[in-house]
Amino acid sequence: MLYYSRKSKALGYTLYKQEFQNAKNTYFNAIKGAKLAHWNKFLENEDSQSIFKAMKYTKDTLYQPIPSILSGNSGNSGNSGNSDLKSTFQEKCDIFRAELFPLPPNTEPISLLNYRPSSKWEWPILSKIELEQACTSKIKGKTLGLDLVT
Repeated sequence: MLYYSRKSKALGYTLYKQEFQNAKNTYFNAIKGAKLAHWNKFLENEDSQSIFKAMKYTKDTLYQPIPSILSGNSGNSGNSGNSDLKSTFQEKCDIFRAELFPLPPNTEPISLLNYRPSSKWEWPILSKIELEQACTSKIKGKTLGLDLVT
């Protein structure tokens, strides 16, 4: 294959183009056949651990780390450029936590100093049919508790 490759390059890629293509196909088919034969021989081995080795060999081990990320408060810090890029694992975790789970808003505490409970509760008037339906209907999707009431 290399012989025909050098000849085709030296003579302008036209004279030995077909020979180079044939040699290339033969070369890569031979590699494919050798790999297939070796893999079949490996899998025919009756070793109990060979299946785990085969799984380990074929398992995708692509590792793609999270790239450096820009912190969310880059405009407020006054720093420029790369100083706001975070690359360590802990810095990235802190940025994700701050962006995905922001703190809840602060509210003023409720003052109950002047609170007076109402002496009159206003309940709507129930009809007898509404009361019977409320007491006898079963709640779907709820199981009985210890007192056997849904």
